[in-house]
Amino acid sequence: MLNKLSRIDLILFFISLLIVFNGLDFPFYWDNVVQISVPANWYYETNFNYFYVPDAIATGHQTFVGMLFAGVWKLFGRTLLVSHLTMLPFVFGFLYQLHKLLLNLDIKQEITRIFILLFVIVDATILSQLSGLTFEVLHLFFLLLSINAILEKRNVLLMISFILLAQTSLRGTISAGGVMGFQFLYHYFNKTKFSYKNYLVYIPGLVSVVLFLVLFKVHKGWVIANTVSNNWKESGELASVKEVARNIGVFAWRLIDFGRVLIFGLFAYFTVNMAMKREFKDKTIRTLFLITITQFILFFGVIVILRNPFGHRYLIPIMIPVIILVIYWVSTYFK
Repeated sequence: MLNKLSRIDLILFFISLLIVFNGLDFPFYWDNVVQISVPANWYYETNFNYFYVPDAIATGHQTFVGMLFAGVWKLFGRTLLVSHLTMLPFVFGFLYQLHKLLLNLDIKQEITRIFILLFVIVDATILSQLSGLTFEVLHLFFLLLSINAILEKRNVLLMISFILLAQTSLRGTISAGGVMGFQFLYHYFNKTKFSYKNYLVYIPGLVSVVLFLVLFKVHKGWVIANTVSNNWKESGELASVKEVARNIGVFAWRLIDFGRVLIFGLFAYFTVNMAMKREFKDKTIRTLFLITITQFILFFGVIVILRNPFGHRYLIPIMIPVIILVIYWVSTYFK
């Protein structure tokens, strides 16, 4: 007989199948056309003879996800079906790591874990990414894998997942910075004696990012923001004071949109309440708050100062821990 963990994971696997197979006719869309499909087709058609895509189709993002799709197409055929099946392991991996995170957070009540999983899965922004062909799913999978590796003290796994997270995309690189900040604060609040050895695991990932950016700059003459192609000329420009103010408003709107106004309203209430009492309710809430705040600081600091427009999906690394925290807080402390 399957135990409780195995039953929930099995259900999550079937949910993953349902999500992926329900969207088999969904094409690449929006940014994923230029960030995955276009470079993947270029690598496929040039047989991987070149590493850097031409300036005309370069967005500044790392193109390793495009390489992944091109490699899978070479093996199994360049079809929409193959593309969606490529996403399946990462969709299930994300849901599996999400459930594992709940267990690592010591959320013992199974019904609470089920409610949290449902709230995350049915969120419109998250479900849209799980249903489509997007590197956000890989980003989220490696993010949760990295956090779980920290909580489980699995340094080798953390080193590998951190490299993959940092190289998934520029947003993955931002999340990777948040992971480092989370570990530092997590150790601080748990009164873990500081040791530089705990942070050596990040060196390969940091080196990989620096090396990629330096070689990119040497090869193409620009980095991160495409200054050559008119398609993305403004994406790396600093915003004016008025535009920063607007970005702050849009940032808040993106977080509360699609029915999350209640979730973030409760989160704001709990945060103020916690600040007034100057204490966390328990270690679970403290850990979730640290995950949230480290991701928030990095994404907010980068996004609001640039003119580059941003969508709801950019902020999923903030949405997920907030949803978990609020559902756990309500179910545990409100009868």
